[in-house]
Amino acid sequence: DRMLSSKIRVFAAYFRFFSLTHLRSHFRETALLVLSISVGVGAVVATGALVESAVASIEATWKASAPDADLRVANGFVGVPEELLDVVRGDPGVASATAILTEVGNAKFDGESLRILLVAFDLLDDPIHATGDVFSHESLEVRDRFDLVAAPGRVAIPRDLAERMNLSLEGEFTLSTRAGRIDLRVAGIFEPSPESELLGGAIAVMDLPYAQMSLGRDGFVEAIDVVLLNGAPIATVRDRIADVVSDKATVISPGGDSDEVKSILANIRLITGVAGTLAIVIGALIIYNVGSLAISRRKPQLDALQGVGGRRAQILTMLSIESIVLGVIGSAVGTIVGVALARVAASLFQDAIGSLYHPIAASVFQVDYAAIAIGTALAVGLTWGATVISAVSATNVSGSLRVASPAHARKRHSLRLAFVGLVLLIVGLLSSPFQSQWMAPESLGGVVTLGAAFVLLGAAMVVPLLLLLISPAITKWLSTRSWPTFTLAWQGVTSDPARGAIVIVSSMAGVAYFLMSMGAVGSLRSGVLDWITETHQSELIVASKGGAGFLPSSGPLPAGLQTQIEAHPGVEAVEAVRLLAQPYEDRWIVIAGRDPATLGVREPLQMVSGDLEKARQLLLSGKGAIISDTLSTKHHIEVGDSVELRTPTGLLTLQVGAVVVDYSGDLGTAVVSLATLREHWADAAVTAFHVHLEHNAEVQGVAAALNTELTKSVDVSILTKEQLYQGAADVVDSTFYAAYALELVAALVTVASILSFFLITLSERERDIDLLAVVGARRESIVRIYLAEAAILGMIGTVLGVVFGVYLAQRLVADTVRVGGGMHLDFNLPVLAIAVSIAGALIVSVGGAAWPIFRATANKSSV
Repeated sequence: DRMLSSKIRVFAAYFRFFSLTHLRSHFRETALLVLSISVGVGAVVATGALVESAVASIEATWKASAPDADLRVANGFVGVPEELLDVVRGDPGVASATAILTEVGNAKFDGESLRILLVAFDLLDDPIHATGDVFSHESLEVRDRFDLVAAPGRVAIPRDLAERMNLSLEGEFTLSTRAGRIDLRVAGIFEPSPESELLGGAIAVMDLPYAQMSLGRDGFVEAIDVVLLNGAPIATVRDRIADVVSDKATVISPGGDSDEVKSILANIRLITGVAGTLAIVIGALIIYNVGSLAISRRKPQLDALQGVGGRRAQILTMLSIESIVLGVIGSAVGTIVGVALARVAASLFQDAIGSLYHPIAASVFQVDYAAIAIGTALAVGLTWGATVISAVSATNVSGSLRVASPAHARKRHSLRLAFVGLVLLIVGLLSSPFQSQWMAPESLGGVVTLGAAFVLLGAAMVVPLLLLLISPAITKWLSTRSWPTFTLAWQGVTSDPARGAIVIVSSMAGVAYFLMSMGAVGSLRSGVLDWITETHQSELIVASKGGAGFLPSSGPLPAGLQTQIEAHPGVEAVEAVRLLAQPYEDRWIVIAGRDPATLGVREPLQMVSGDLEKARQLLLSGKGAIISDTLSTKHHIEVGDSVELRTPTGLLTLQVGAVVVDYSGDLGTAVVSLATLREHWADAAVTAFHVHLEHNAEVQGVAAALNTELTKSVDVSILTKEQLYQGAADVVDSTFYAAYALELVAALVTVASILSFFLITLSERERDIDLLAVVGARRESIVRIYLAEAAILGMIGTVLGVVFGVYLAQRLVADTVRVGGGMHLDFNLPVLAIAVSIAGALIVSVGGAAWPIFRATANKSSV
């Protein structure tokens, strides 16, 4: 016990002398190191929370109306035949099963437009929904308990919605739906619940038979919710029901973190996951460099401790504990920052997800605790590793006693680093074959990130040797020029290549990360917008109010509008398009109903393979489909192969007539004739009308007249080509708000590390500053020399960052997006991003050096 107590006292003395003294003397540098750790962790936490919240919101939308349901039978957002209800109820493990139908529509009141979720179920015989938490008979205010089922158009609404719309019992409002505007009367008002508020509070409950009649969905429902008998095994019952309904529906566990829900976000999970993980890779490089530099600065203290008898093991233990504490503090701050960032961006991110396939009524924020654990483990491990590796070298007494010139020692160290760096570079460059389309997005993202990390880390380890190799040639070239400022600045850069490499690596990592993200997102953006420009040639698009017009999330419109539009002056032709989202194998796809006669004629197609005329004939016969290259790549389907599509009327087998570029769905599209869709999917609604005008028609005038006429019966948006293009750009940008936010995180990491470098190194170079002052250098001259040195370091780092960033971005687009997302995109060189990164890196490097050098020379009276 006395021995243990003695060791503790010795350790405490070391800690007070060494750690606390350093913290008090260099609080700013320590704080910047913690900041570098925190922003890297924050990126991982924010990405995880955004994706987890999106999945949770989709599940909550499905589950809110039936919180006690164990299973849901559905076919994505397509709907299922109501006859399946009896089939499901016949399973021996089912206690009850009821159907639900929903529709998102626009309501107008007092000049204001509001999106309302219409929820319909059997109000007379529904033990699941009618007693749920969204709506309950116990909280219902009615004049007569049979009012809700007495006639069509009767609804119950939450009290807060009634007050907002200034409605009371028997009040009336209209809702714009797939059947046009339907008149609704308030027959009941119920108290808001957490679940109804989860759905935004803007809901209206209707009896199922009347909803089917009003919406033209007789015989069909959106889903069937199932409650199992106590003790019934969920997996067994789910598999049993799935076998029976497999040609018309899938069976999932609402709120069970199902793969079907996650698959909707596959591509977004891939790109945001790569962006988030790469942010901590960038942070790792910077943490290592800043941590190593901090240890080298404390070398005199380490020598002093060893000089008074401190053992190496004790010092390493103390430094390990110190680094772990800093890692934990940085991780805690990063977790708070990441959660805050995700919370701010969550609603925008979820709106973007909802704009792709189907509006997400619920808004749930959910933290990804696995991401917090991973980020914390990485941050603590990297901080500890950077500290211990540097401390082992700094406390190596035998190594410090060797007689060797500093230049020779630096060269030998640089050679060792470069060898390891070249190995990592080669491994990173050869990582592409390990990417597989069968990987989950997170796993694929991990392989991509690891490869990029090896490339960047390898490049970082080669930098000191690179400086040594190019130094003689540049020194000789500068000697022939009358540039004393740059000559002295270059001498400062090459006097300690390992020190200069820190700014170079920080700039390189930040620029490379920025270009990787912008290259991938920019290529996707260009691909989608080029597709919109080349294939959507109609002068006008008629879509539901607020709808994009080219995505399945756009609300349904009545098919009867086509006759009205065709009869309008100035209109030459109209094509109706219907887009539906549903699962296909392990992914979701879009079913696009089109007029085969217009494909490749009025509406050009970007052909990949196949014969367009033969494909048109297959579509007209109802026996064929045209598929997107995304669907073809992900599922290995070629021209001549068959696809089996699940429909409300049963399994439909179609022959593939052609493969085209189509981004109606980011996970794949199958184009069928509109007649085939209406027959087999039993859906007569329209997503958008493509309106071709006569040659001399004035676009804006026809658009205004159409809007006036059509809005008499339904809420619509009349989009010009330019508005459609801008809407598509907004959808892509909003989908990747998370990636853009992480760019800011990476920029903060880079700025923090560069500022840390100059704060630490310039205080160590006060002797150099004094020598320059002694030989007569004025303060402004010294400042110019050090700012020029910072600019040189920043420029070298930026050039390397551009080279590696563009290369890695091209690989991300050509390999990862193709393998993981099935998209064959042309790489779009981010010229503007390159220019911004060059300017930004130089400003950060020079700006990061400006304050420390002005501060370092402020009190030099000799200067």
